[in-house]
Amino acid sequence: MIVTEQALIERYKWILERKRDLNNATFKIAVFYQTAASALLASEFAVLFSVNKGELSIDIAYFSTTSIFLLFCAVTGLGLCLIIGGIFSWVSYRNDEIKLESVIGIAIAGSPNFSGLLRWYETYIATVMLAMFFFGLWGYIEIIEYLKLL
Repeated sequence: MIVTEQALIERYKWILERKRDLNNATFKIAVFYQTAASALLASEFAVLFSVNKGELSIDIAYFSTTSIFLLFCAVTGLGLCLIIGGIFSWVSYRNDEIKLESVIGIAIAGSPNFSGLLRWYETYIATVMLAMFFFGLWGYIEIIEYLKLL
């Protein structure tokens, strides 16, 4: 089967579009995570405020705090999985791009490697997610200890 030059160009455009879509998806994941984490933090403040006003029992506060923390863990896990999946998809598309460039006879950039990890914004988004998770874990432990004192 003979592949025409136009078909190669269309495939190349498709690969570039998929890489651009992955970049856009990464920022949407970050926005989703930020929104979900903010909503969960606000709900935890509402629980603590209600406990301090005497509107909520300690047992319900324990349950609510644990539920909110588990939701936070799920959101963090989902966000990290999506970021990591996006990285592997990008590497796969980049390898396809390199193969296509070699068929065409051009070489724009080399093969992807993980030595450039510090140049990828996904690294920083995932690092912030992990830092927020550990801060949330610390906060959960502190809140549980606080509720024990009431």
